[in-house]
Amino acid sequence: MVHVRLSSVLRPAHLQGLSLLVAATAALLTGCSRTELFLDDGLPLSVQDAAADDASDGGLAEDSADVSVPVPPEAAPPPDPCANMPPIPCPGGGYEYCVAGAYSACPQRCSVCVPGSQEVCFITYCHAWGIQTCAADGLSFGYCQEESRPSVCASAGGNQDQASAALEQCCIDNGYCCQDQFDLNGNGTTGEPIGQCSGVTCSP
Repeated sequence: MVHVRLSSVLRPAHLQGLSLLVAATAALLTGCSRTELFLDDGLPLSVQDAAADDASDGGLAEDSADVSVPVPPEAAPPPDPCANMPPIPCPGGGYEYCVAGAYSACPQRCSVCVPGSQEVCFITYCHAWGIQTCAADGLSFGYCQEESRPSVCASAGGNQDQASAALEQCCIDNGYCCQDQFDLNGNGTTGEPIGQCSGVTCSP
């Protein structure tokens, strides 16, 4: 007894065409099979291999970038020309210092008078005679400290307790450095030292 599949005999024409289309699509897929293997992360194996190669090359590049270039040693500093030239004390105070192999000048501390020097000053009471000392900065004389007149000027000007031009002239005539209170030098000013004032007044 022969069994015949009615589905193949009685299949309508449009269904047979559909079957042929399905068969052709399957054949096309088989003929266009993939030439690359894909891993679970969706990237082709060839792409992942290339990334691995790049990583290995990059490591070499980083190693080459870390190579340090030798730095030449720093040049030795020049010798100090003042190494064996200590400061030298100045007669009027301060020091001469070595600068670039040569000594500087002593500091100038004299503006009005030589520090520590003295001149005769005149006051209007008691002996009318005194001594004042130049300040340490050389900018001025200190206060007038009363002293007794020298014997050669004891009677000059009459009254012992009164300063006068005669007393000042006696001071000058006897070799003192005297404060000019009466403008005996005729320069129109008073108060500056006159007489024998070497070592008292500042050098020009």
